[in-house]
Amino acid sequence: MVELFGGATLTTIVAVVNLLGLPGLVLIIWSADQRRFNSWQMRAQEERAREAKLRQEELAALKDQFVVAMDAAARQHSEVIRMYENNVILVKNYEKISNELVGLVHISTQTITKMTEHIENNMYCPIIRDGGARWGLTQRD
Repeated sequence: MVELFGGATLTTIVAVVNLLGLPGLVLIIWSADQRRFNSWQMRAQEERAREAKLRQEELAALKDQFVVAMDAAARQHSEVIRMYENNVILVKNYEKISNELVGLVHISTQTITKMTEHIENNMYCPIIRDGGARWGLTQRD
């Protein structure tokens, strides 16, 4: 036996046509086709819903990745700001130390100048008084 619409055999179809006539057969075919179309439409709607759910999940994952990337960028930015602030403190400390060193160099220069003057003008030293001749020293020594 040959099965046709939804498991109906040819003898069943002939019996329906004899009972309901040709309009009945058309109505049965239309009804079977409508059920097939509704089934296809439901499957298509389920597929669209599944795809929409997948898109939403992908968007949520992308959003999470974006939030993580933005948090990392914000942390890096705050680290850079902290580094510049530390550099400003370092420069201020370096400036303070260099000012102190300038003062130290100035005082050292004054002291060496005074020592040089005292050495040159020391008349109490016998070597300086006689020009170093008695001691075997000359001007170039």
